[in-house]
Amino acid sequence: MFLCRRIRSGTMGSALQLSVCLAAILANYVVDSIMPCPSSCLCMQGSRIVYCQRRSLPQIPTDIPDNALQIFLNDNSFRVTTIERRNFSKFIDLEHLYLSECGIEKIEIDTFIDLKKLKFLDLTNNNIRLLYDFTFRGLNLQHLFLNHNSDIRLSRNAFKGFQTQGLYLRGCSLRRFSRHTIAPLKASLQRLWLDNNSIKRLDYGLREVFANLTHIRLGSNPLTCNCETRWLLGLFKGSPRIFQGAPAPECASPFDLRGRSFNALSSDELQCGIPVFKDIQVLFRQDSGVLSCSAVGNPMPTLYWIKPTGEKQTYFPPTDKNSVQNTAALQLTSDKTKNLSGKYMCLASNAAGNVTLTFNLSFPWPMRTGSISPSLSPVTLPIRTVSISPTVSFETDTTTALPINHHNTINTKDKLNVLHVKTSPPVLNVAPYNEPPRTDARKETPVQGMYFTLHDIIAAVIGTFCCTVVLCILVILSVRQIQKAKLKRQRKDETAKHKNGQCVKHKQNNLGETKFEHSTMPELVEFLDAKPERHICA
Repeated sequence: MFLCRRIRSGTMGSALQLSVCLAAILANYVVDSIMPCPSSCLCMQGSRIVYCQRRSLPQIPTDIPDNALQIFLNDNSFRVTTIERRNFSKFIDLEHLYLSECGIEKIEIDTFIDLKKLKFLDLTNNNIRLLYDFTFRGLNLQHLFLNHNSDIRLSRNAFKGFQTQGLYLRGCSLRRFSRHTIAPLKASLQRLWLDNNSIKRLDYGLREVFANLTHIRLGSNPLTCNCETRWLLGLFKGSPRIFQGAPAPECASPFDLRGRSFNALSSDELQCGIPVFKDIQVLFRQDSGVLSCSAVGNPMPTLYWIKPTGEKQTYFPPTDKNSVQNTAALQLTSDKTKNLSGKYMCLASNAAGNVTLTFNLSFPWPMRTGSISPSLSPVTLPIRTVSISPTVSFETDTTTALPINHHNTINTKDKLNVLHVKTSPPVLNVAPYNEPPRTDARKETPVQGMYFTLHDIIAAVIGTFCCTVVLCILVILSVRQIQKAKLKRQRKDETAKHKNGQCVKHKQNNLGETKFEHSTMPELVEFLDAKPERHICA
């Protein structure tokens, strides 16, 4: 072809060279027209387009023409669900490859590395679970469609080593979208679809990538709207052209902002709250145990358990939109080769700050004997500072005064010594209780633990208060009745005494008058003196 261009320009007018040029063109046309086509596919003569969609093919045909420009393999449920380099290495001129709804589950690394001219790759509606590092290495695409690959995971370097102008990840159940994953596409990416996923949070590091896009879709994601989202709202308000043609993002949490569109949201409404520990629980046997801490915050905090050896375990927030707290349970098992004693730290962290909770543990658990009955399980400590035996202790460390509320929520089928703490302690020391051995296994009766919620305790306090008030009223009424009865008796006695005094006086007066009257009747005096005395007032 280069020779023909030179001939047309007049620099070389040889008839022989012209003949050679025409022969080359004719040979190329003949080769194109006689290229074989798979029996299950349709090849349009001269177009170099191969149609193999909806043919119930068990795998990618091996006899597709090497010089094909476009290959349509849509809607074939491949029995071989892994595609690899040997499936496509001969299609060096291929520009469009359609592999949607083929049941593909795995893409080997460098599968498409030989397709240097490929511009359009469609892998929509497959079952791809993981994009490995360098999966698309060597490609320079205009569009990469990965829509509706449910629960797909993107490795950190999944997009490293290739370029594309459009990346489409709609409906892939993505929970996170890392700036490190998208960073290799920063120079080329213009269009990005992330709508209809499960993304709650978008890192601030994505701002630079998003700001350079010509179009982005973020609708139908359960976004948590707090101080971490201000940058995205600012981009939405400041560059509305990027979001045109797609539904605006909406808030799924916190509750007071649920359902609010970015169109009706202001940056002042986006606030953060420092983490607060909610549930602190310790469960242990003689040779094993569980340390559990739960925390809430806005945004929901990430929890870390840091062991005495420096080893760290990370617990990311749950993805369920109905979850209200994050919980981290650390399993501990003691043996002769491990010393689990030491300081264990639970760290809750979010954009607003960090809160730490430290446990000091001593293994093995010491055997306790004392006056505690074996039927007391679990133990509830509704007080601020407790000191039983300093074998297990924990303390909180925060930059501000934070309430810590604990609830009895853990239950287990095993016979465990359970400590449920319901307090707000800056320092709490607790010790396990080990039940003494039973002498008669036949009389063994399972002990059912009693669990009390905050509502139970409030109801108990209110009930106790009401009973106390009623009892006080009854006591007061009883005392008043007793006082009234006593006063009545006193008044009756006084009345009786008063009446007796009047009778004596009346008798004396009567006797005086009688003596006076009978002084003139001496014959009657002797008779009156001999008559027995009577109480006429009785």
